[in-house]
Amino acid sequence: MGFSIELIPNFHGEARLRGQIRESGKLAVKKAAHDTASAAKDIVHVVEGTLQNSITVFRPSEARDRTEEARGHDLGNEDPEPEGSGDSVSLAVGGTTFYAFFEELLHPYMEPALRSIKSDDIVAAARKAF
Repeated sequence: MGFSIELIPNFHGEARLRGQIRESGKLAVKKAAHDTASAAKDIVHVVEGTLQNSITVFRPSEARDRTEEARGHDLGNEDPEPEGSGDSVSLAVGGTTFYAFFEELLHPYMEPALRSIKSDDIVAAARKAF
């Protein structure tokens, strides 16, 4: 699952303000991704714990199978910088095992986690840039 925020396209204002807006978008994306990862760990159907351990926040360009890394070791709490191009910033969050997608179909955990996050908390995080 990915989070991406489009930052006021075609805005040609002051460079300092543009930087603050970009930083605000990064903070909002990070907050949404981390809150979703935390909720997903509480919701996910646990058999051995590998999928639960594999739920983490990562840069979309760095998505890969991390099943072996997650066996007996929680990959959570990574705090990557959002990646971006143009006027958008993005992060991804989810289970990084090869079977995470299938588990989502059988026992949804990411979609309910996304629905559980509070938009007010995300807005508050974004305001820290100003």
